[in-house]
Amino acid sequence: EIMPSLVGSEMCIRDRYEPDQLHVVQEDEVLSTICQKHYEVRPLHVLVERVATYNDLKSANDIRIGDEIRLPDAAVLFPDR
Repeated sequence: EIMPSLVGSEMCIRDRYEPDQLHVVQEDEVLSTICQKHYEVRPLHVLVERVATYNDLKSANDIRIGDEIRLPDAAVLFPDR
């Protein structure tokens, strides 16, 4: 049986952030330009690094046309702000 208080806590955490947006990589796109379009957060190099990590990419250059990139709420990437 699940404790009601635990369910309530999980729901609050889940409701705190917007759901991930999916972006399909197009020709001539790189992760930095995708991030610039979707976020206002700076510095850009830190943002790109965190989005790459969030998507389990070995590097920011590890994307190809047709790949789906998950773009989380900026608060997920920068919880200290």
